[in-house]
Parts: sequence; C-alpha cells; structure tokens
Amino acid sequence: MTDERLEEIARYYLDKKVSINELSHIFKISKSSIVRYFDGERQIKLSHELQRKVDDLKRQNWIDGKSTSGNTGNKILDPEQIINIARIYAAGDYTLRELADIFKVSPTTLYNNFTIDTLGNDLYVSVNNIYEKNKETKRRK
Repeated sequence: MTDERLEEIARYYLDKKVSINELSHIFKISKSSIVRYFDGERQIKLSHELQRKVDDLKRQNWIDGKSTSGNTGNKILDPEQIINIARIYAAGDYTLRELADIFKVSPTTLYNNFTIDTLGNDLYVSVNNIYEKNKETKRRK
C-alpha cells in the first residue's frame, strides 16, 4: 500500500459511495485491511481532510444502516430488542459476534443499530467502551 493508492481508494469510496465490501472486490484488498487503513491503524494514513471525509461517510453509512445486507433473513429488530441486546453486550459477557449468532442477525446489523438515539447516552457509551476494549484486546468484536 502506498499513500497514493490509499488516497485513490478513499476518493473512490467517497465519490462512488460504495460499501467497504465493494471496495475490497474492486481494489483486491481485504475488507479488514481497508477498515484498518480507514481507521488509521496502519502506518500509511490518509491526510487529515480526507480522513475526516471518510469518517463522515462511514458515520453516515452507519446511521443509515447501509451496511446491513448481511442481516440473516433481513430480520428487523425493534428498539426494545436493540436496547436489550445492547445491555447484554455492555455487561461484557458476550462478543458482538456471539450475540449476532444468538439473535440470528449479522454483527454489523447490531453495531449499526447501537445508536445514541436508540440506546440513550449512558448505554451507548457503555456499548462503545466494550467495543473499543474488545478491539484493543483483539477479542472478536
């Protein structure tokens, strides 16, 4: 990966508004690598301005739920279910993947539904803290 290549991928993502999955196929790079580059977890990083734009689009996609195509059977969770699942997750006994398996939805669907509007500030912060802790310790999200 070069600075120029990462910038090309980021600009394509911003211009075409494709999913990370589509980017991985188009640019022949794993989804996890693209996410790590976009999250600034690699040595090669985006410029501050480009990073801000990528972050804004990722945040908007998360809010819009555009990356929930992996939702098994397109199951829709109501806000009460989302809150209950978030409480279980915040307790730290399960990973996001384990909860996704239990509730028959994709981890992305759960993550995308864990919004401050649905969970309220305290539960939202708890969920994000567990997610970041799991990410740091490499425990499956």
